[in-house]
Amino acid sequence: MKKRLPCKITGCLLGATPSSLDTDLVRAFQLFQAISPQLAADVFRSLRENSREVYKGALISLANERRLRPVFIQRKPLDAQIDWMVKTVKLKASDSAAEHILQIWLLKCHKDLLVEFLDAIGVPHDGEGSVEELPDELEAEKLGPAIDKLLESRSPELVATYLWMFQTQKPGGWPPLNVCLHEDSRLRFAAAGASPAETKES
Repeated sequence: MKKRLPCKITGCLLGATPSSLDTDLVRAFQLFQAISPQLAADVFRSLRENSREVYKGALISLANERRLRPVFIQRKPLDAQIDWMVKTVKLKASDSAAEHILQIWLLKCHKDLLVEFLDAIGVPHDGEGSVEELPDELEAEKLGPAIDKLLESRSPELVATYLWMFQTQKPGGWPPLNVCLHEDSRLRFAAAGASPAETKES
């Protein structure tokens, strides 16, 4: 992912057919709509386990987005807090916060995935998964083996989420990665093979 803000990462994001998916239209709130409820909840649970301050910041950001007092959400039991946040990041109005949350989650909780992928496709980074300048092109012959390696020890849903996020960091994405995302059945979200672009604009 391209580094745009201090807390954002570089490196991260399943498929319909190439003709039906415009990667310019895939946004973070659509990803949250497409991934499983379990993974969506894990985003927030993992953030809380790794950094209470980051979790608190995400909650406050989403509450402010909905024009609610953060304390109203903070008083809820943890499961209820997470349920509310998962529902909120699926809203179009929460897209900016949703993108920020996904990027922080990937950087803090799945840095090894970012580093492994960037190394495998030959993209220089800072050792933490951040890239100063994204390449204009990706080598198609490196992508297949890189994705195979990621899938050896990680869930397809996690890998697909990361690859979609990565694809959206360049307007229009990278054609070779687009082909992988659409044609590799392992990279389809479980819900009827849904893609982020097929989710609701709401």
